[in-house]
Amino acid sequence: MEYEAIEALARTVETGPAGNPAWEREVLGGLKSVFAGVQIDPAMLTSTEAAFALACTVFPAWKIELHGPATATAGIWDCTIREGGTRDDDEVIGIGRGATIPLALTAAMVLAAARRAQGYV
Repeated sequence: MEYEAIEALARTVETGPAGNPAWEREVLGGLKSVFAGVQIDPAMLTSTEAAFALACTVFPAWKIELHGPATATAGIWDCTIREGGTRDDDEVIGIGRGATIPLALTAAMVLAAARRAQGYV
C-alpha cells in the first residue's frame, strides 16, 4: 500500500465508529494490506488485548505510550508507538488518536507503517 492510502486508513480508524459492520470490514481489509502476512484479529478494533497482540507481532519491543481519561465511556485517547522510547530522533514513530484504546493504538501502528512505506526503517 502507498503512503497516502495508509495514512487515509489511519484517519479512518481515528474517526470511525467502531461497531459499524461496514466500517469494520473496510478497516480490517486495509489492515490486512498494511500488515500483509500477519493474522489480523477482528477483535483488535474493540479489544485492547487484541490490539496489543498485533503490536507485539509487527513492532516487537517497541515502546507504547497511552494518554487518556479514566472513564467508563469512550473518551479521546492518544497513543504513541516508537522504537526507542527515549529519543526524539526515531525515524519511525506513529502517533494516533481514537475514542478507545484499541482504536488509538491501531491508528498509531498504521501511521508507523506509513512511515515505513516512505522508506524509513
